[in-house]
Amino acid sequence: MEDTEVLEFEFLPEMANGSENAVLRLAVGFEGLLEEGARMLFGYQYDCTEQIMSALLPNALLYEYYTITGELDLHRKLAYHMNIGKGILKILSNQHSDGGWGWWKEDSTDAFMTAYVLFGLSRIRDAGFYVDNEVLEDASDALLERVSEDGYWAPAHWMNGNHIVMTIYSCNALINWGIDPSVIENSLNALSVDWAEGNIDDPYEVSLYALLLQDLSRDDSQVIDTLVSSITGSHWQAGSSLGGGDETTAWAAYAFWRSEKSMHLVRGALEWLAEQRTPSGGWGSTSDTIAAPFSSPRC
Repeated sequence: MEDTEVLEFEFLPEMANGSENAVLRLAVGFEGLLEEGARMLFGYQYDCTEQIMSALLPNALLYEYYTITGELDLHRKLAYHMNIGKGILKILSNQHSDGGWGWWKEDSTDAFMTAYVLFGLSRIRDAGFYVDNEVLEDASDALLERVSEDGYWAPAHWMNGNHIVMTIYSCNALINWGIDPSVIENSLNALSVDWAEGNIDDPYEVSLYALLLQDLSRDDSQVIDTLVSSITGSHWQAGSSLGGGDETTAWAAYAFWRSEKSMHLVRGALEWLAEQRTPSGGWGSTSDTIAAPFSSPRC
């Protein structure tokens, strides 16, 4: 922005005279955009499990970011602790008797939602917040009870019916919690075969598989090379992602940050992500607004 900038906008014609109100927020740097997205997620009105965790996780990541950069002042610290603490209690109150989660407190346990909450609570724990390990153990058991003999988890609607993505996601959640990889070796072997046979090929699948290999401290070089070759301009196409190209690009950028390879692509990806932000402060859906914080250098 120059020293002087004129911004023109129109109010909706159906607004009552005198009720107009405009707010200008300046989001400084990419973390400023992430704060706006996190603020939008905290404004969701429904207390379904997905929305509770979708509000919690980005804020925990921002808390971790500001802790690392030394920018966690007392005001921020108190606000994050209050909001995240309340969110953790809400999530725990929605846990089912079998240790898993559904979309709501009283519905059936869902493998995707259980994996999502297990992943989220594990990252929140790693950011410095207390999460009872028994809660995570019960969630892990519930998720493992839903894997088939061939090593795959059944496809979920949230994953566009893709059983490979669902299996990568579930393994990633379990590894982030801290499970011994030998417990899910059957699933990891199945995914290794899928990679060798070219079944893991769309950018979303490839991004998540790269992150899983990194969590396992296994060689990710071929997977990262595939991501490099599949970029479109400065971003990646949606693939099987429900959140579209925004979500896929965020996870791909995260994979590059962690691999420390082809880092020249990350800046362009972040700039592209910034351009996709909606007027509400986030991106197009909860899934891409959640993924966006992972693409930051803090990760």
